[in-house]
Amino acid sequence: MTSTPSPTPVISPWLVGPTSHTVIEDLSDGYNTMLHISNDIGVYVQPNSVVVDLFDENCVNEQNKTGLSVNIIEIDGPNLGSGDPFSYHIAFDNTKFGTNPGELIHFTGIGSEGNSKGSIKFCTRVTASELGVRVSFIETNFDVGFDLTNNTFLLDNVSVESNNPDDFTNNVDVELGVDACHCTEDFICYENGAGPSIGNNEYLSLCLQPTGSQSGKVYISNFNLMLSAGSITYSPVSFGDGTWNPNLMTSTELNEEKNVLQILTIIISDFFILEDKDLKIMGNAFLHFNAKNEVYQQYAIFGTSAELKNYEQRASCFTQILQKVKKVFY
Repeated sequence: MTSTPSPTPVISPWLVGPTSHTVIEDLSDGYNTMLHISNDIGVYVQPNSVVVDLFDENCVNEQNKTGLSVNIIEIDGPNLGSGDPFSYHIAFDNTKFGTNPGELIHFTGIGSEGNSKGSIKFCTRVTASELGVRVSFIETNFDVGFDLTNNTFLLDNVSVESNNPDDFTNNVDVELGVDACHCTEDFICYENGAGPSIGNNEYLSLCLQPTGSQSGKVYISNFNLMLSAGSITYSPVSFGDGTWNPNLMTSTELNEEKNVLQILTIIISDFFILEDKDLKIMGNAFLHFNAKNEVYQQYAIFGTSAELKNYEQRASCFTQILQKVKKVFY
C-alpha cells in the first residue's frame, strides 16, 4: 500500500509518516470488516495535535466522519504519546451502500448483480499541528472493492492512488531558517547585525528574513518574540490565530520585495532598572511555502542580542546625584 508522502526534509520534527494498514474481520460491534490504519508520527508532535479527516476520492470535498458508508473511528488522540504512531479504523456500513450518502460508492455489477459489486473510493488526511498551525500531513487515497452477491460483505482488494505533493515541497532537500538582525527603517541590517545600543523609551528595530537556498520561496506566516535580561522576560509578539499578534507597543511591517519583516517595539523600563545590560532577543517562526497547499510549513528558531544604552553612564549619574546630596547635608 502506497500513500502520499509529506515533505519529510522540511518538517521532520512534526512528520506524519507513511500509511500502513491491516484488515480486521469478524467484528462484534456491528461492522463486518474494518481497516486498521497507522501512521508514524514525529517525536515533537504533542497529544491532541493530530487529527484525521475524511474526503472524497479527490481529497477535495470533506465528508462527515460518521453516518456514511465509510466511517472513521478514532482510537488515538489524548493518549497519543510523543513519537507514538497515530492509528484509526475505517469501518464500512453496507446498509448504506444503496442510498450512497456522500457518493463514495461506485457500483460495477452487471445484470442481476446490480448494486452487489463495486468499489468504495475515498481519501483520508492525517494532519499534525503545532500551536494551531498545520505543519505536516499525509493524504491516502483508498479504492476498496466489495462483493455482496453471497449476502456477505467481502473486500476484494484494497489499493490506493497517490497524489503527488507540490513539486517544490518534494524537491526541498535543504534546511531553511530565519535570520534576525538590528536594522534601519529601510530594512537594512547593520554591519554584523549589531545596531546602536538602546536607551529607555527607545525602540528596538528588528528585521527577520528567511535564509537558505530556497528562502525566496517562503515567507514568515506566524512568529513570537521574547526579550529577556536578568530575571525579566517580556513578550511583545505572540503567536496568533493564523498570523502573529503584536501588543500595543509593537508594530510590524513587511517588505514584500525584500521578503523582510520588520518589528518595532519599545523596550520597557523594567530592563533599565537592572544592572544587566545584555538584552537577549529570541523567538520562533513558521515559514509558509509559496505553494498551492497552505499546510506546507517549517518551524525555525531565531535569536540575537542587544546592548542596553548608557548602563555605565546611568551608574555614574547616580553617583553624581549622591555626591550632590552629600554636599547639601555635609
